[in-house]
Amino acid sequence: AAVEAGAGDKKRDKKKKQEADTAAKATPYEKLFKDKRVETVRGGGLTLHLAADKLYLELPDSLLGRGLMITTTIERTGDPGDGLAHQQPVPPYMVEFGRGKSDTLLYMREFAPVVIVDGSPAMREAVGRSNIGPIAASYAVKARTPDRKSSVVDVTALFVGDAKRLRPIDPEGGNTYGGWMTAKADYKKDRSMLTGVTGGKGCVSVVGELSYGTTVSFLGVLDLWKDKPQSIVARRTLRVLGDPERRMRLCDQRLGLAAKAFKRFSDREQEAKTDYYACRRSIVDSAGKVRPVVFYVDTAFDASAYAAVERGLLLWNDAFAKIGCKDVVRVEPFPADPAFNDNSLYNNCVRRTGTSNSELYTASWVDPRSGEILNASVYVYHDVMKLLNNWLFVQTAQADERVRAVTIPEEVIGDGLRYVVAHEVGHCLGYMHNMSASAVIPVDSLRSPSFTQKYGTTTSIMDYARFNYVARPGDRERGVKLTPPRFGLYDYYAVKWLYTPVPDAATA
Repeated sequence: AAVEAGAGDKKRDKKKKQEADTAAKATPYEKLFKDKRVETVRGGGLTLHLAADKLYLELPDSLLGRGLMITTTIERTGDPGDGLAHQQPVPPYMVEFGRGKSDTLLYMREFAPVVIVDGSPAMREAVGRSNIGPIAASYAVKARTPDRKSSVVDVTALFVGDAKRLRPIDPEGGNTYGGWMTAKADYKKDRSMLTGVTGGKGCVSVVGELSYGTTVSFLGVLDLWKDKPQSIVARRTLRVLGDPERRMRLCDQRLGLAAKAFKRFSDREQEAKTDYYACRRSIVDSAGKVRPVVFYVDTAFDASAYAAVERGLLLWNDAFAKIGCKDVVRVEPFPADPAFNDNSLYNNCVRRTGTSNSELYTASWVDPRSGEILNASVYVYHDVMKLLNNWLFVQTAQADERVRAVTIPEEVIGDGLRYVVAHEVGHCLGYMHNMSASAVIPVDSLRSPSFTQKYGTTTSIMDYARFNYVARPGDRERGVKLTPPRFGLYDYYAVKWLYTPVPDAATA
């Protein structure tokens, strides 16, 4: 005999039908993330969704054709020889997304070579035809947002893959031993994964742990090691580019300045020429107000080292003050706020590294459209104190009994750290080495109390003058300066030349 369905069965059937109807009405956007644990972050007009092992970028139509900058930072590493923790080992990747004839695909195009056209519209069109940006990747549009203003694409392969422009490997890292060794890193997809996403002011970030098998060999023949496991936690940060700096300045090669080369085409000349524009900070806004360069200093330094680093940074304000720009360089400790991202491209940092190297290392990146310095960081290796100890002993022990010891007094070695930091900050501001600066000073002047008290031991902090090894016993007591040079005459002139505001200038 047939059994009539009970009230409970009817309710269950009705619920199933409602769920089926709801599922049928769900948009592709809702279906994409249905029944998945999704982590969503936003920043700078961009949205990232991390769903299981997939990463989705939600890109507004308003940002199609706008420049995006993707930076790569090493957060943690198993081998500093492949790159230091917190280092940005490769230049920022400049791309833009666009749509082709179909609405179902987005294309990622690398920036075109930057050229300057000073000529007719016809010339501009001809040059443009020969300088298009290459399409680096294409992405199927998985869904449109409910408001129909954004596209969602799967960018997992870009961030958990072996994209060369985002590789967290320093091509000139310690494992190359200064170029004597060939270092290779083979990507291991099966040992790599996404670990998180973060959002913040003006940007979004992707964090992943990437694995490699590293091989180091002598001239590619004799292996020191082969396929050694290596894992790197890397942060890739996406930010929408603002307008390029318009106040570019032609570089004068008689000064030791970092420069950006641009090919220039003109109707007035019968050849294409290369123009060199000085790389520099934008320290004055359109209203003439000083735009400070803030350096965040690692709180891992002890109190005395932190004070020496701070003195080296602020030393540059003396030169900026002489051109009417006060407090250009500012110093802040790493904020305790967990939202602070010391790996953001727009945070200049002085970091203490947990590696046994000596010397210091500086990395800076410029906007390829203008030469504007966007970021620079100084890495202070743990054994820089050992290096300073050796320099002071070898170069000044004949004239300074204070350094004839295993442990050099804090006030002496601290002044040495101040000097090397100030030198590195010069690179952060666009200055190259000036190895001729000390050569213009006669030897007898280096033993003169009045001269060294006024001018130091070199005319530029960007020299490798080191310490006053010309001094002889008794010179320190007479007032001869032995410790590292402060600013020289060249430095004041170089700051005046590169950074004096010229608001009425009509050309570069």
